[in-house]
Amino acid sequence: MLKPKNSNNFMLVVFLVGLALSLIIGIIFGIASIINPDFNFTIPPWLAISLSQILVFGVPSVIYIFIKRKDIRNILPMTSLGWKNILMLVGMTLLIIPAIALLNIISQLIFPNVIAETIEGISNQSGFIISLILVAVFPSIFEEVAFRGIGFAGYRHIPISKAAAINGLIFGIIHMNMNQFVYAFVIGMLFCYFVYYTKSIWAAILSHFTFNAFFMTLQYIIPSSIGQEAIEAETLTPFEIVSSIIFIGFIVLVATTAFLIVFNYFKKHNKTRLPSIGADSSLHEKELGESISNRPVIFTWSLIVVVVLFIFLMLLPIIENLIGFSIESGVLL
Repeated sequence: MLKPKNSNNFMLVVFLVGLALSLIIGIIFGIASIINPDFNFTIPPWLAISLSQILVFGVPSVIYIFIKRKDIRNILPMTSLGWKNILMLVGMTLLIIPAIALLNIISQLIFPNVIAETIEGISNQSGFIISLILVAVFPSIFEEVAFRGIGFAGYRHIPISKAAAINGLIFGIIHMNMNQFVYAFVIGMLFCYFVYYTKSIWAAILSHFTFNAFFMTLQYIIPSSIGQEAIEAETLTPFEIVSSIIFIGFIVLVATTAFLIVFNYFKKHNKTRLPSIGADSSLHEKELGESISNRPVIFTWSLIVVVVLFIFLMLLPIIENLIGFSIESGVLL
């Protein structure tokens, strides 16, 4: 049986691979700038995303699945979704977007949005189809296999609320910036519930694709330059600002309420469709009668290392300012 430590160890490997890739890129660019002071090359966004998805998520996932191939059905459950689930998953993803967008806006009051420029760069340099593949197809497959597949597999025999919270936490951490961490944490938890109730990795892949594709499509429909020009063209009065906040809040309230209604039906539908779904809501049946000391350990050393390293990296800019020292590094997208 796969245990939390298996998933935690894998997540540590993914985190370290991402960190190593970022560090290697930083070293190469640093050496190049020393050799040639006029060196001014930046990695194209499409290449950065492709490399990060394949090297950070794809390669470790393939190796792990090969090693644990006897548990492939537990790692990547592929129960057929059915047309009702497909419609509900797409609908719930779209309905939760206003709340996630608001959460993102609020987080930007404290933390800078580092991904918006990347998405804009991709949309400017590539056609819509290529952009969709890079931003929606690649992440929905590579990241979901890694997180809601391998990362979630070791937690299937503990309460879903705990499993989803830890999985969402690591999913937020792996994005390596506080702005994305906030909403990735929430959306990562949601994807876990989708997989849990459908017993299918396809649920998370579909939802992740829908989520990213929506914002990529929006980038083409309403380019950021147009939005920026609209902001600069008119200064909003305090009344207009308050009115805008109330209007956005109303949309979030209505959409979130609709999401909860659909989600409730989604749960009932899948419990009827898959009667065994309640079996994973608590500890494995062989462990139910055992003492607490014999239950799976959730907070293993590898999980603690991931969290501590993330906190350190997020505090690093503050430390650099305090000691007057700057560390240049690449950015993992």
